[in-house]
Amino acid sequence: TKSTRDEIEELAKAQDYGALAARMNGRLLFGTAGIRARMEGGFARLNDLTIINVTRGFAKYMLEFHKGKTLTGVAIGYDARHHSRR
Repeated sequence: TKSTRDEIEELAKAQDYGALAARMNGRLLFGTAGIRARMEGGFARLNDLTIINVTRGFAKYMLEFHKGKTLTGVAIGYDARHHSRR
């Protein structure tokens, strides 16, 4: 399969600056349904890099929010959406 880097490089080579701006500019935000975005390359999309960043941020928040308390663990689940188990 094509990597997210390959996707971005193809858009750059094609000089598709509108698509590049849509994928690279902006930030993913938590809403009532969590983080929702298309799964494709770019900082404003869901992909391995943005999931790593979200996970790190969530872990940092949990450690700061529960500072001084015993944190025994967290549960991470998945649903029926495409790539959810990944």
